[in-house]
Amino acid sequence: MIERETIAVNAVQEFNALCSSEEIRLTQEEIWDVVSIFVADFPGDARPGDAVLALEYWLSKPTVSRAVAATRLEQAYADLHKCLGSIDSQSMVVRHQGAFLAVCAIYYLLSAALQPDHGRRPELLEAAVRNAQNAREASAEERTLTVAQRDVLAACKAAEQVISFFTRYDPDDPRPAMALAIARRWLVGAADASDCRAAYEDLDLARRAIPGDHSAYPSPDPIYAAPYYAASSIAVVFHIIEHEGDSNTQDYLNEVVRLAYMAKKAAGGS
Repeated sequence: MIERETIAVNAVQEFNALCSSEEIRLTQEEIWDVVSIFVADFPGDARPGDAVLALEYWLSKPTVSRAVAATRLEQAYADLHKCLGSIDSQSMVVRHQGAFLAVCAIYYLLSAALQPDHGRRPELLEAAVRNAQNAREASAEERTLTVAQRDVLAACKAAEQVISFFTRYDPDDPRPAMALAIARRWLVGAADASDCRAAYEDLDLARRAIPGDHSAYPSPDPIYAAPYYAASSIAVVFHIIEHEGDSNTQDYLNEVVRLAYMAKKAAGGS
C-alpha cells in the first residue's frame, strides 16, 4: 500500500488541474469522502483507497517522468476493476448502492487519468462527478437504517423497476403500487405491522388473480408472466419486513432481485 506521506505537495495542484473545468469539479477531499463511503460497508477492502493513492502518486510526478508511476496506476486500475466485479451481483448492488457508486466514481476518475485521448476526459470526469454525487446521496439514505431496513430499501428499489409490468397489465388495479408505498412508509415509521399485513394480503389477491401457472420458469404463460413476477417481487419485500429481527435478510433480498429479473426477461428485456 502506498503511504500518503510520500506524495509530493504538487499532487494537489495536479489533481485539481485534472479534475476541474468550467463545468466539472471534483476535489481531493470529495473523492476521499467517496472512498470513506465504500470503506463504511467494506472496511477490509483497501482497493479503492489504494487506487486514489496511486492516482495522487502519479500526479505528484512531473509529466515527463510519470511512466514508472503509471505502471502502479494501471495496476490499481486493474485491481479496482476486480473490486467492481466483486460487488456486481444485482442484490449486492442494491444492498450496497452507495459503496458501488463510490467505486464507479473512482473507476471513472482513473479512466480519465489513463485516457490517452484527452478528448474523452471531460466525459469520463463527468461520469465520475455524477457517480460521486449519487454515492453520497445513496449513502446518506442508507446510513440511518438497520441492516434489515437497508434490505427493505434495496428490495423496494428492485421491485420499483418492474412494477410497470403489472400496471400495464391492469392499470385499474392499484394494489401492487399501494403495497410498495406502504413498504416505503414502513421505512420512515409511517406504517406498522398491521398496515404491512393488510397491504400484503391485498397484493396477494391481485397476484393470484393473474391467469396462468407461473410455478415453473420460464412460465408457460408468457403473456401474464411479467406482471405475475413483478407482483411476486413486491410480495417478498414484506417477508423482509416480517423478519426484520433476523440477523440476515439477504436471502429475501436475493429473491426480490431474482423475481424482478424474471419479470424483465418475461417482458422481453435483459
